Amino acid sequence: MTEVHVELLIAGSCRAVAGMAVAGEGLGPTDFPALVAVIRHPRVGITLFDTGYSSRFDEATRWFPQRIYRWVTPVQLAPEDTAVAQLRARGVSADEVGHVVISHVHADHVAGLRDFPSARIILSPKELPSGWRDRSSWSQLRHATLPGLFPDDRHLRCAVESSVAHVTTGLPGSLAMGMDICGDGSMLVIDLPGHTPGHQGLYLPHTQGPPFLLVGDACWSRAAYTETRLPPKPVQRFMAEPTAYRAVIADLAQVHRTLPEVLIVPSHCAPSIAAARAELASA
Repeated sequence: MTEVHVELLIAGSCRAVAGMAVAGEGLGPTDFPALVAVIRHPRVGITLFDTGYSSRFDEATRWFPQRIYRWVTPVQLAPEDTAVAQLRARGVSADEVGHVVISHVHADHVAGLRDFPSARIILSPKELPSGWRDRSSWSQLRHATLPGLFPDDRHLRCAVESSVAHVTTGLPGSLAMGMDICGDGSMLVIDLPGHTPGHQGLYLPHTQGPPFLLVGDACWSRAAYTETRLPPKPVQRFMAEPTAYRAVIADLAQVHRTLPEVLIVPSHCAPSIAAARAELASA
């Protein structure tokens, strides 16, 4: 099976109350990193998992009511920290990114999407249903969608060919099937609904290190699937599908118990990202 090379970047962060992510963590502020995974495939080239923040977040939240988004989750982002800038520093141009897998449409995952104009966008159609642009500003804020972050040609680049196979992943429960986007089992897109209706993750069975399961916001911390320490119930009620959210975390807990070699990486868990980087550095 084809091996891919993985590098984990942090494209900005936001500050929020720690206890929103894990019940019992208190009201102190903490930084939540915005993860971008850079995946190099020997035939397909470069794929990104999410795009992190960009300056477009500031532009998209300049006016009320979208400005509330900025107030609730203040963002820290230096120009050199955007995904496109970090890739450029590594000698990779934006046009070399052939695919972008988007876990879901919240700003910390899609704000950099316009920086990659040649990439095919792999996004669940449940994330941006028909008529989503016609929602009121308040409704869009409620769903944490900022229309200005999405490319104008999104409808042309989001199509997933009907020929793409769904294959077994070797993971348990609802994670058992994945969309084989390269046709060789190297990158499998997995449905992880709950946080949003079309939330998805990416399973990389063969990397230069351990198998990787990039789970986006399917959970916000390692404690969720190792200790069943979930966000407080009022926060869970803001999830699109709270029951599905809890079921996915139960499946992640089963992965942790039965397949300990699989490295589960939530997008906003700094200790998980640090541990994954250490694994990759030692590979």
